[in-house]
Amino acid sequence: MDGYLEWRAKLRPGESVLVLCATGVAGQLAVQLARHLGAGRVVAAGRNPRVLAGLPALGADAVVRLDQPDDALRGALREAAGGADHDVVLDYLWGHPTEVLISTLGSADMELRFSRTRLVQIGVMAAPVLSLSAEVLRSSGLEIVGSGTGNAPPAEVLARQLGRVLDLLADGGPRLEVSRVPLTRVREVWDLDQRGRRTVLVP
Repeated sequence: MDGYLEWRAKLRPGESVLVLCATGVAGQLAVQLARHLGAGRVVAAGRNPRVLAGLPALGADAVVRLDQPDDALRGALREAAGGADHDVVLDYLWGHPTEVLISTLGSADMELRFSRTRLVQIGVMAAPVLSLSAEVLRSSGLEIVGSGTGNAPPAEVLARQLGRVLDLLADGGPRLEVSRVPLTRVREVWDLDQRGRRTVLVP
């Protein structure tokens, strides 16, 4: 998790971070780690309103409901960014939600400006493909990288990241929204991840 922020996104203290699919387990961890690593602003986006409501207590400065019409979602993402593009986006969704986000980054005017939005592609909860506008790439500072087995950080970086996670644990975190269910209900709850609830299966 730390590798997404440090190794791939190259997060610097004070920068802003948007987490797409922040209501999942990985997303909840990402919100807390972004804050722990010194992010200046953390925005959490997801579908589950109950989990979203708890994310400010975990470090989110703003939350965005993803299950709204595209125009409303664009407005909400812009408002949550606080007047500037996000420096880092951790994307566990891809597909249409990411397309909507990317559409907020481009500019139609001819004003010269410099900005960088480093989008780290991690998961495909929404879809494995998206449509990418060439115009947005030309008129924004969007940079897209992936995070997976083909670009893992070297051992010394992994060791440093583990140390930071241990520091977070020592500080009393991370905290997660979970529901405990018996293994006998595994068939019943198997699809709950897709709806934003998270479960821990116990005997």
